[in-house]
Amino acid sequence: MSSEQWRYAVFFLGAALARLGFHALTGFTADDAFITFRYADNIANGLGFVYNAGERVLGTSTPLFTLMLSIFSSIGVKPQHAALCISLLASGCTAVVLYRYAQAWRFAELAWLPSLTYILWPRSIPSDSCGMETALFTAFCISALYFNQRKHTHYSLACATLATATRIEGGILLAILLASEIIRRPRQAFSLLVIPSAVLVPWAL
Repeated sequence: MSSEQWRYAVFFLGAALARLGFHALTGFTADDAFITFRYADNIANGLGFVYNAGERVLGTSTPLFTLMLSIFSSIGVKPQHAALCISLLASGCTAVVLYRYAQAWRFAELAWLPSLTYILWPRSIPSDSCGMETALFTAFCISALYFNQRKHTHYSLACATLATATRIEGGILLAILLASEIIRRPRQAFSLLVIPSAVLVPWAL
């Protein structure tokens, strides 16, 4: 393993362990998370995307995260445990991408600073480990910005689209990235819209 790969491992594990340690000490789970957990269980049990059986009311703000939890629930993994595992993986990925992002912006010897700040930020640790979709949403947004900086347009739009499916606020980032690319390359507008449309239009329908 190269020295660079060791750094990735350290950042990934640092973020994941900081959040796992906090959760183990406090056992904190946000009240709103249990709404998502119930939706996930109902989907897994064949009742549909509902909170109460027969009442088709959208009461969760995170459809993608809910669907991910429902997959785990369908194989016997409790949504609480699945949510924590997803959040730990997403947090680790965010720390690594922040390091790569800082390198891309030529932070040089200080490229580790954004990752360390994220890992130890006192507001992000509980919000990333409380059963909510925050860590996953953050990972998608940071990845979208990183790929945009690296000129990997379709990867960037894909991450922004997944962020939007995770939380509606991601649509702001997606709109900004789409608008900037369409202005820059108007003849490719259709191809740029394919990925967001393929994910978001079926969900809206």
